Parts: sequence; C-alpha cells; structure tokens
Amino acid sequence: MKKNNLSAPESTTTSLEVRRFRLSFVYAVPIGLLGGLIGLGGAEFRLPVLAGKLGYSVRQAVPLNLAISLITIAASLVIRGSTLSFSPVIPLFYLLIIKKIAPP
Repeated sequence: MKKNNLSAPESTTTSLEVRRFRLSFVYAVPIGLLGGLIGLGGAEFRLPVLAGKLGYSVRQAVPLNLAISLITIAASLVIRGSTLSFSPVIPLFYLLIIKKIAPP
C-alpha cells in the first residue's frame, strides 16, 4: 500500500483547492448561460456562488468578482471594438472625465 506523504493541514488545503476548482466549473456554465441570455455579465450570479458555495469570505469574493468583471469588459471591448464604431460615444468621454474630476 502506498503511503501518503502529505501532512494533515497540507492534505486539507489541497482537497479544498480541488473541491473549489471542480465546483467552479460546475457553477460557471449555468452562470455564463444565464448571464448571456439575460444580457448581464454574470456578476450578479457569481458573487453568491463565490461567497457561498466556493467558501470565499466576502472580503475575498468582492474583489475577485470585480476582477472577473474587468476581464469580461476588456474582452468584450477587444472583440466588439473591431465590429462596432465608437464614434457615437467618443464625444461623451468628456462627461466621464468631468464626473471624475469634479463630482457633484
């Protein structure tokens, strides 16, 4: 019989990581499909899964969720930027700058 060389804490950490990895794929597909059908990026559905089922604390889940949203938005801009024209929204960029510099 092969003896496991992992100590108890290392084995628990490894099993938790494997469990999170598997669960993330189980939940990712329905979240992606539902978010795509509704027209959302999925952030509304990801946060409860990250904080609940995958076991992240809220302090860890919120920044992780924001990072995933940023990646989604960046990918969308790259993909859609070649097919859409940004000329209708370019004149409105000054509003973003003004709102950041002098908030109401």
